Amino acid sequence: MIIRSQDKEIVLNLNQVVCFRTGKRINKECDVVALYSPFSENDCGFVSLGEYSSKEKAIKVLDMIQDKYLNCNRESMAGCFGFVKNTVFQMPADNEVEV
Repeated sequence: MIIRSQDKEIVLNLNQVVCFRTGKRINKECDVVALYSPFSENDCGFVSLGEYSSKEKAIKVLDMIQDKYLNCNRESMAGCFGFVKNTVFQMPADNEVEV
């Protein structure tokens, strides 16, 4: 599965991600969904994927990523073995997330 950032400038392979987390962006009043990848070149390996107006929205987006990943794997297991369905998760805009 690949994930596309909210600003559409980053596409990453989920296999290269070590962890996802939420947190405050420095000098901004927003929560972010970020990931840690040993391949990232900024912020000590953390890359921001999206900004949200509350921590609850950021956590909801993490839930959405988890559900998309699990559903992708379930669909591939329902078909033939050894096939993993390719899928893309587009990080939603803040106004698209309901908590």
